[in-house]
Amino acid sequence: MTGPAPVKALSWGAGSTDPAPLERALEEVAPPPAPEPQRPNAGGFEPFEHANTGDRRDRNPALLVRNCPQLLAAGLPSATRHSWWHMLGVMRFCQQGREAAHLISQADKARYNARELDRQFDSIKSGPPRCSTFEGANPEPCSRCRFRDQVSSPVQLNFSAPPPEASEAPEAPELEPGVPDKPDETLVPYKDEEFEVEPGRGVFQLIPSKIEGEPPRRVLINRHEFYLRDIHVETEEVKAQVFMVFLVKSPSTPFRVVRFSMTENYAGQGMTVWLGNNRLLPVSPDYNKQMRRFMGSYIASLQERDATERKTHFGWGYYTETSTGKHKEGFVIGNVMYTPDGRKNVALDERCERIARREYISVGSLDAWSVVPKLYRVLDQKEGQLFMCASFAAPFMRLGTGTAANLIMHLWDARGGKGKTSLLQAVNSVWGHPVALTSSKSDTLSARYQVLTLRHNLPYCMDELTTMKDHELSNLLYDVANGMEKRKSKSSGADLVSTGEWSTITMLTSNRSVYEILRGISMQTTAESMRVIEIPCRFQNYAGTEAGPRIESVMRLLHENYGLAGPAFMEGLITRRPEAFERVAEQALEWDNRVRCLSEERFWTYGFGIVLAVGRLACEEGYLDYDIDALGGWIEDELLPAMRAGIGSSTADGSSIMTMFLNENLDSTLVVVAADRPKRPDRQNTVVTVPEEGDGWLVREPRRSLHIRLELDTRTFYVGARHLEAWCREKRLSVEAVLEGLMETGKYKKGERFTWMLGRGVGRLSTGGVICYKFRNLEAEHDYAKNDPK
Repeated sequence: MTGPAPVKALSWGAGSTDPAPLERALEEVAPPPAPEPQRPNAGGFEPFEHANTGDRRDRNPALLVRNCPQLLAAGLPSATRHSWWHMLGVMRFCQQGREAAHLISQADKARYNARELDRQFDSIKSGPPRCSTFEGANPEPCSRCRFRDQVSSPVQLNFSAPPPEASEAPEAPELEPGVPDKPDETLVPYKDEEFEVEPGRGVFQLIPSKIEGEPPRRVLINRHEFYLRDIHVETEEVKAQVFMVFLVKSPSTPFRVVRFSMTENYAGQGMTVWLGNNRLLPVSPDYNKQMRRFMGSYIASLQERDATERKTHFGWGYYTETSTGKHKEGFVIGNVMYTPDGRKNVALDERCERIARREYISVGSLDAWSVVPKLYRVLDQKEGQLFMCASFAAPFMRLGTGTAANLIMHLWDARGGKGKTSLLQAVNSVWGHPVALTSSKSDTLSARYQVLTLRHNLPYCMDELTTMKDHELSNLLYDVANGMEKRKSKSSGADLVSTGEWSTITMLTSNRSVYEILRGISMQTTAESMRVIEIPCRFQNYAGTEAGPRIESVMRLLHENYGLAGPAFMEGLITRRPEAFERVAEQALEWDNRVRCLSEERFWTYGFGIVLAVGRLACEEGYLDYDIDALGGWIEDELLPAMRAGIGSSTADGSSIMTMFLNENLDSTLVVVAADRPKRPDRQNTVVTVPEEGDGWLVREPRRSLHIRLELDTRTFYVGARHLEAWCREKRLSVEAVLEGLMETGKYKKGERFTWMLGRGVGRLSTGGVICYKFRNLEAEHDYAKNDPK
């Protein structure tokens, strides 16, 4: 048995109810660790699944005594033995808990016994006592607790809280708009044969009396009131999730909003965990079962209520027509869906709601805004006109064929200061706030993907990508063009994380050429580079000219009038001109067929076709006043030829790609003089499978796994197909495009892919046949006749 703990006797005031002396004494025994800075109702409480079952011993006893009146009272002469014993149970989970228990107990000099305390302390094997256990032994201290109904055990009070005089009641959580201060006629208390919610008191279980005619006995099982506020359906990629939204309150706290997921919280122990995590535990663990039954009965009674479908992204989406029950399509901007039946207010999930309040807002008038797009006509800036048309065209990109459903437009200039940022602000002003809608330079890749997912069919602008690393930029462009983020597995490895999708126009600015960046990363194919429309910015510097004041005036109007044109444009087309969407698809396809030279150019030409067709619609509706035919002529006669020339100068051919491949795989290459090892005259009928001294046939053995065989006399390479294809995938190259480039130079013949023994003639390297490609006269920055690189 452990002997009494050596405790310094400190007179902190026997019988005193002032915790300050005891706190100072406890801090001398157990120096406090860094406390949790938050209040429990602001997120500082511990999750329920760890609060009562964990074995952490790092709580600060001084903080617990300061926040829990029961722990202070447990050492007073008036305390019962049960309260004192429960206090020992809490101290077991504290730093220097034994010593702290001795200090607390010293307040009662008559009953304090160090040896008996140690014996009782060592005998406790259970988890930390709950608040309801303390209250059952001594209700009075709990009645004046500041954190009543917010925590389930005193061990959760390990944080610094303001003194009582600074805050008489716990700080209320931030509530959603419309949360009532008290129950009203819209909050109907639930009641059935077994349970009843009584306003001001909580949830009661109704136990039928065995005596006929007597009313049921009412047992309080939870001090919180529960009222259903709404039912939400959040539609995701795979399935919809149903959320019950409750208003809950206790006698000492205001109403707060709590969401209950039918997927995660309904089955098994999910409901108990949900109750604990939201500080809604029953008055005693004995009522956990009854509480689960109450929640199950209440939720079952709510299933017949209509659910509000919450939108998880902006852009195109479906709604249910009330009269017919049919699903129809509309377009969501902010909190409004524009449909053939008129405007409909929609509910948004939390992320979309935040964006709608901050970014998709409207200010000013359309007439005042109209001078913004006119500026690019007056200055004859075709690049600006193209970007403004693209802003209106983003929702139409889903009409693109195949993978050509996303368009990337990159405006770059090495010097800067010519109005690229102002142009992006003008693009944003079509739909919402000109500045807030632009991506920040500090945004991570993951954040950019989330924004693309949420905006879905609305344009996305990213300014000044100069600071982004080349590999990050390459990955971003690749994923944006594909319209989805790369799939990821969950940490458990058992499933995939749900990733977002989009179909829109993304507009970028920087001071570097994307084509040059891609070429510097790896030998890119023409098809990948053609996913980006790159436009050199040829804007003049108007500082000090007559046009300067006009531009500044327009920019001021831009920041005072925005978020009006795009919604009005979409509403007009959806309600008055539904045939316009089919017209855009037809005109885009016609323009694509007329100007496209190569199949890989579909990302450019079809995207340009959509932008021009929608730009023509915007002019007809009065939002733009551009000469669309002249803009199309500029694209066809100037921009496309310049882009083709840029792609040609920045794209590697098949030979240069294979040169890179060979040089990176020197250690996996077997080099021999000829296809067969020469036979010695005296051993004509013997196959030699190991090197012989001085025969000179084997030039170089691979230092790693064998993937390439070179026969020097004919300069023939046999390359393992799986290894080459894996290398191309890693470099984001097309094997087919590489082979086509080599066929043009005669280094590869179509169909020369067959099974071959790469280690033929060397016994220890003979691992059977593998599928290989056969190449001739490939170049490499290495002299294969030697064992070392140049």
